Amino acid sequence: MVIWFLLLGPVGALGYRLASELYLLTLAQSRDSLETSAATLLQWMDWLPARVVAALFALAGSFEETVQAWRHCDPEHYADQGKALVLRAGNGALRMRCPPSVEELRCRAEPVLPGAAMGLVWRSLFLLIALLALAT
Repeated sequence: MVIWFLLLGPVGALGYRLASELYLLTLAQSRDSLETSAATLLQWMDWLPARVVAALFALAGSFEETVQAWRHCDPEHYADQGKALVLRAGNGALRMRCPPSVEELRCRAEPVLPGAAMGLVWRSLFLLIALLALAT
């Protein structure tokens, strides 16, 4: 939502939020044709933010590992392609071995990771703020 706010202002953030709510509403009501349309709209709106976050992870973490994980990410196998890309890029930035699927990634528990993952998120956030300050 932040990316859309930065690009289009409040209208962009509101549009993203409405698309997200539309998708959640269609899931609750089980309307298949509307659900697929809402899911496609949300995936299109997630395309740019997912790549921005992956690029920030690459710059704030291990660049080579992130780029390698990004190249090997085959989003066609996942229902949520943006989430798959961000998870793989995060794995690469933290120098973790990438599992073949997002479901395996969710099942794996690494005791050291929460601190490292939060560090990556903070570094990425500070990098984004610095880039925005340079751009303005």
